[in-house]
Amino acid sequence: MARENDERILRRRLAVTQALWDHEREQILEALGVAAGENNPRAWSTDALVEEIKDCIEGQKMLASIVFKEAPGLKYAPSSWKN
Repeated sequence: MARENDERILRRRLAVTQALWDHEREQILEALGVAAGENNPRAWSTDALVEEIKDCIEGQKMLASIVFKEAPGLKYAPSSWKN
């Protein structure tokens, strides 16, 4: 009986952990512009999420460098965007 109770507790903890991970992945995907309803958050590995974030950061840097070349007096973009 104690073993069954332990297994039930572990399954509950796993379910809670998975729900938290799903929520975090949905939030990350939403911030990246990927609609949560279009993709299963569990289908995204951590490595894939990291690469997508890196791509977005690089894309912003590239766009910012173009903007700064065309309008060097622009002051509202973060300084970290400048190359």
